Amino acid sequence: MSTLSLTKAIERQLKEKANQLGKSPEALALKTLRKEFAVLEEQSHEAVFPSRSKAKTLADLLGDYIGAVDSGEYVEGGAQMSKDTGKKFAEGMLKKYKEGRL
Repeated sequence: MSTLSLTKAIERQLKEKANQLGKSPEALALKTLRKEFAVLEEQSHEAVFPSRSKAKTLADLLGDYIGAVDSGEYVEGGAQMSKDTGKKFAEGMLKKYKEGRL
């Protein structure tokens, strides 16, 4: 985060305009700066994160980092880790409670 120093005249004008619009001076200044520099910010973002700018969905964005595993390759019948998750969670919490760990 950076701090900008304003002349008294600009600060006064900013406060007056923000008051007219019912906004804080900070919000108005940020909106104005973002509007002015939006193209530069977008170009900079694309240079740093080229794949993000082309992603249309979260799956597109995370596609290179997520996947699926067939647990049947490791455990007979599969690990069934997504089965009865609420029940398993409740049982685990009850066990912790009885052990005085909650």
